[in-house]
Amino acid sequence: MMVINRPWNLNFPPRVRSLQFSAPPRLLIATVLCVLFDILCPAVCPGPAAASPPKVNPAFEAAQHTIKANKAFDAKNYAEAVREATIAINSPCKSNPAAYWIRGASLVELGKPEAALQDLNACTFKEALPASLVHEFKARCYIEMDKCDAAVKELDQAIALRPMASLHRMKGEIHYQRKHDELAVQSFKKALTLDPKDYWSNRDLASIYDSQKNYAEALKCCNRMIEMRPGEPEGYGLRARIYQHMGRLDLAKKDREQNNRKSDFPF
Repeated sequence: MMVINRPWNLNFPPRVRSLQFSAPPRLLIATVLCVLFDILCPAVCPGPAAASPPKVNPAFEAAQHTIKANKAFDAKNYAEAVREATIAINSPCKSNPAAYWIRGASLVELGKPEAALQDLNACTFKEALPASLVHEFKARCYIEMDKCDAAVKELDQAIALRPMASLHRMKGEIHYQRKHDELAVQSFKKALTLDPKDYWSNRDLASIYDSQKNYAEALKCCNRMIEMRPGEPEGYGLRARIYQHMGRLDLAKKDREQNNRKSDFPF
């Protein structure tokens, strides 16, 4: 099974640690509130006063649980987010795409890709930001399910809506692990065009160039890694390997000494 490791603590092999959220969860609050406004209109503007005591509007209750779910998601309390979103989804009010999104994204974080896909497929966002995130999270599900072609298709749709370095990098990682080096190089280059300080794309590009014996380009990537993270030994270790392949044993030895330091990188 091909899986990709990320800093968000899923069960992926240690080689790859590059895939990250392309947008923090709190950016979804505005989208959630916009969706909920339509739900809440009957509760906010109930029309002529009724003689009987006012009843609690189911849509209002669903909206409250959706907001609580979003707050739990932001706090990385994914189990609580699933619980609150489920209450909102099971309410008698009309479809709540925000609740499906929050529950689906939380299930991804909890390592349940099949269940997450069902919820993500129920999302009907038209705005670019939430729609792009839905495609990104669906891609993560497919990666965990070892369905790489489906993952790439979802990433292509996410990129079309919102080009982000992290999305190109994720696509590059898939190609890299499938030994599609040229496609991986293209994706990593696009990521670096959008974000020249993308540490992980530089690292994987350096490894690919090294395997292709394109040492000049590999060294450029390593130098950028060291410039960005001078206290991180990985860049020195990778550069030492390249120097060794070039026959520059003196420079390789010097970099290996730096590589023995403890990493200060917040993986």
